[in-house]
Amino acid sequence: MEQILGVLAFGLIILIPVTSLMLLTSALFPQTTDKAKSVIENSQGRTFLIGVVNLLFLAAIMFVFIFLVQEVRFPPIFFIPAVAALAAFATGAFVGITSITHLVGERILSNHAQPQRNIRAAIVLILALLTPIIGWYIFFPYIVILGFGGFVAATIQKRRANRKASTTKENNE
Repeated sequence: MEQILGVLAFGLIILIPVTSLMLLTSALFPQTTDKAKSVIENSQGRTFLIGVVNLLFLAAIMFVFIFLVQEVRFPPIFFIPAVAALAAFATGAFVGITSITHLVGERILSNHAQPQRNIRAAIVLILALLTPIIGWYIFFPYIVILGFGGFVAATIQKRRANRKASTTKENNE
């Protein structure tokens, strides 16, 4: 019982910083969060599968490099790719979770102004993730993988659009 209370207290303590970080993420990367939100909204299943595949790929990279350092006794510099893979996953997942927060805000708090809607949606999402058992073991992994998949899909679509625009521009010249 004490462990559950500890987890809930920790969750409530990080509520304000995580909410602030979500607002900052949406302010610094508005196009990426909007694109990821539309990708998640239009094809949740496909986005989740993209997240699973890319998570498995990054996990394989991390485990290979950690294994090389721990078991094969490679120099510790080989931890850098593992840390880079973890950082890429964490960044992508957080941008995706911010997009999910925007989506939740639009669906349940449509009559509020956008900053208030995003703050309240972030609080609702974090409190939902703090629900014992269901929030921790089912909802949290789903949201993280879906958010990461949304970020990856949005990044791929953005790169394709940029490549197509540059090809069109070169053909017109």
